Amino acid sequence: MEPVLSAYQLTKVYRIYRNPRDRIKEILFRRPYHEPMVALDHVSLEVPPGAALGVVGENGAGKSTLLGILAGVLKPTGGAVTRQGKVASILDLGGGFHSEFTGRQNIQMSAAMLGLGHKEIENSLDRIIDFSELHHFMDKPLKTYSAGMHIRLAFSVAVSVSPDLLVIDEVLAVGDAYFQKKCLDRLADFLENGGSIVFCSHSMYTVTQFCSQALWLRQGRAQAMGDAREVVAAYDDYTREKTRRMEQKDPFSRGAPAEGRSETPERSAAWIETCFLDGAHAGPDALYRLGDELLATVRFRTFRPEWKYHLGAAIDRNDHLTCYAVSTLSERLPCFSLNDAYEATFRIPRLPLLRGNYFLKLFLLDETGIRVLDTKTLPFTVVSEEEPWGVCYVPHEWKIH
Repeated sequence: MEPVLSAYQLTKVYRIYRNPRDRIKEILFRRPYHEPMVALDHVSLEVPPGAALGVVGENGAGKSTLLGILAGVLKPTGGAVTRQGKVASILDLGGGFHSEFTGRQNIQMSAAMLGLGHKEIENSLDRIIDFSELHHFMDKPLKTYSAGMHIRLAFSVAVSVSPDLLVIDEVLAVGDAYFQKKCLDRLADFLENGGSIVFCSHSMYTVTQFCSQALWLRQGRAQAMGDAREVVAAYDDYTREKTRRMEQKDPFSRGAPAEGRSETPERSAAWIETCFLDGAHAGPDALYRLGDELLATVRFRTFRPEWKYHLGAAIDRNDHLTCYAVSTLSERLPCFSLNDAYEATFRIPRLPLLRGNYFLKLFLLDETGIRVLDTKTLPFTVVSEEEPWGVCYVPHEWKIH
């Protein structure tokens, strides 16, 4: 099947002027008065029908520039882009909208810009408004909308005009938890029906769960391209090494969340109320030895009991190495649903870890396992006088010939 989107050797160079007069001098004297800044450097990719490509990388790596070119908003300095079918994009807050127009007028204008005729727009209008759930604001000017309402409107238009390709920057993070879940559900349906998606995200978990392929950009170049899990693993290794080097330069930058501390600052539709290590070895210092039982209790609540939830657990060493991760979804256990409060235990009968400082991370996930609703971290230490080196104990035997 032909790719919905293909890009070949895309390059984007911006001209940086020290002051506005240099632009005029450059025209008059026909010599450069600018410094070139390469935002994108010979990047190639393909997106087949029904596939999602995740774009990852640090701030300033060129992700937004790439998405702007793929969506047709920016013109590349070099290279070429080929698109098949209709393309819809959500690249920034209010992009393509007019602040003085009402929500209804902006829907009509955006749909027309995406190629819909007058009759198609009228037929789609109610569906777009229903998905956005902004009925009471439709006839108010856009300048009165919050950032989250902007996203609701933009996303509702983008997914309701039957595009072949969706290009999404990480603007969905602005929306509330309820609408984020609604958007992810719609995107999953969109993929199942043969649509294609390109989106950038700083959530590696979302990329690995949602995308089959990923592109890692570093300083405008494609550092890695391929299977999403492999690319994310390579990017994670890079960020861990970078963090380690920074901590060596500045020892005071080290640190991990305190016991039971949430890493998600905003309370969403569901949240972990409390979690703790218990058992014989879970005192104030949480000291364990190889082979000890590790038992954690987690309690979470929700004001949307009709939703379905999963729990996940991961063990990270204090140098950010993930030793193990699992979830009730990956083990095909039933969802948590129809109650407003839950309690569960996570048990490792015989801890296989060797000496070191570790963190048990507990995750509250949505039904798909894509969105992390809340996270809490519990530190613990494994001690020993005599043990081999490494992360975990591997049963073995020696045979002398």
